[in-house]
Amino acid sequence: MSYRGINWVDQHFKLTMVASNLTRVTR
Repeated sequence: MSYRGINWVDQHFKLTMVASNLTRVTR
């Protein structure tokens, strides 16, 4: 797995965490 692939997965994971946190706050 290349560094770019790991970086993409890391960013995608952070985005998912932010999205879940936002939905949790709006409720």
